[in-house]
Amino acid sequence: MSNDILNMVTATLTSATEQANGVADKILAATTDRTKVVHEIRTNTETTDETVRKFQQWYEQANAKIEEQVAAIDEYIKANLVQSEDVDVDALKEQYKTLKEQVTAARKFAETVPGFSADALANVPELKSLRGGTSGGGTGGKRPRVERLSFSQNSEGPWTEVDKDGKTNFTLMAQRLSKEIGSKVEVKDLQAAAFESAGTDDLSSLDGKVFTFAHSVGEGDKAKTYFVKVQPAVKGDESKDEAKPAEDKPAEAPAAE
Repeated sequence: MSNDILNMVTATLTSATEQANGVADKILAATTDRTKVVHEIRTNTETTDETVRKFQQWYEQANAKIEEQVAAIDEYIKANLVQSEDVDVDALKEQYKTLKEQVTAARKFAETVPGFSADALANVPELKSLRGGTSGGGTGGKRPRVERLSFSQNSEGPWTEVDKDGKTNFTLMAQRLSKEIGSKVEVKDLQAAAFESAGTDDLSSLDGKVFTFAHSVGEGDKAKTYFVKVQPAVKGDESKDEAKPAEDKPAEAPAAE
């Protein structure tokens, strides 16, 4: 009986993961891939397009206006040389989010079925992230190392720094924001927003470069948007490792209002 249940869960999980991966492919094709094609056409020295060739000649002679003309030629390329369908990326992201939640829930349920082993999911495809990689099917994900974290309700500050005993991580940030709004803030959501803003899930690759992202938390009358400023730790600094992913170490219970 347990094998029948596990087979049914595996089939459902496979279908949901394949659908989510298909949505992820469409999002990537509508964003990252299109930008790459535009760049390749603009810098191709063997182009046969007269407009692009004239631009390249101008580029060598007019360094003072490079940024302005790059923007202009990019718009020309998008309008005339890149064929792609219009895609509602926001709608696809919502669809992907729903499917991802189904995949995560199905995986967790499968692990509770008597007789479960990792081999049972061996043929289930890994879930793609919206950065082009895969999640690996696990719940831990990356543990970003950070040197400093602070938040504000204004993009210009003032900023409130978050740390404990001289250390900081997204778990502490989630706990602090949970207290601020009186509602639980998920660590994994903060991390995902940071990865999307940074354009990578390896924050150490930024070599300490500070970046800021906006993150909406809470629901209904408790909904607020906070700005989070991140200074990643540089490579080799093991002391700044995220203590634990959100699923293993939940944020503290929010303070009562």
